[in-house]
Amino acid sequence: MVAGGPLIKMARGNLALSSSGGGLALINDELAGLAQAMAIAERCRRQSQRGDVGHRMLPAVDEVWRAYLELAETISARCQFPIARADAIRMLAVLFGALSKRKSDSGDENAAMLLASCADLLNPTSDIVGVTSGLWKPVSKHPAVLAIAIRQLIATSVFAPSPRELRDAMVTVQNRLLLLTSYARDWLTKIADADRMVFESDRAAWDAMYASVNSEVPLAMTFLLRDEQGDESKPPSPRFEAIEDLWARKNATDETAEESAALTADDRQA
Repeated sequence: MVAGGPLIKMARGNLALSSSGGGLALINDELAGLAQAMAIAERCRRQSQRGDVGHRMLPAVDEVWRAYLELAETISARCQFPIARADAIRMLAVLFGALSKRKSDSGDENAAMLLASCADLLNPTSDIVGVTSGLWKPVSKHPAVLAIAIRQLIATSVFAPSPRELRDAMVTVQNRLLLLTSYARDWLTKIADADRMVFESDRAAWDAMYASVNSEVPLAMTFLLRDEQGDESKPPSPRFEAIEDLWARKNATDETAEESAALTADDRQA
């Protein structure tokens, strides 16, 4: 039995999910949550590869920005929402249940100990020891990284992995997600460059384009321009000020519309 509660049990020599499991659902939820961001980043790669990134794509900035932030959080070694140990064990139980094969009467105990050792890879203390000693580097603690690594190991392995094999799989996933993150960021950089050129060369066209987008687009652009501006002590550029003003006006309009809709709904219920 793994320390921390009966999250897994042995059934006829194989690891199986207990009634408190739900590891497969956790894995599927994480994959579904990240799949859209991954697809958007891959679309960015294809468009950049074709040289097909222009100012006409400005309306897509908000969804690409959200995808970039989600991917960047996923690959961070210090992600904001690291996986809980109990959830990690539930997810790993799926992997071990799919791949473990009993070889002896002690096989169950060995498999449970192996699962617990794999879960300990996600222990923050392990990172502190690894970094301070210089013996190993931390891996992302994001549940999606573990979920994808588990899917990869189930598809490619015959036996349950050692902690090192799980770590290698997670590093591979982290590196692939890093590439996807860079595709989204490069796309956003190209759009920001195109936006600057249109602003400087054809202000009327620039104004017309921003008039057609929702408030999330100028909001995302303000974050991009903060990076572009660099030194915060410098006065903001005319373009930055124009985009901030656009966002303020569009956001005020959106809030007014939401308040009106809420009042209308209340009137209908009265």
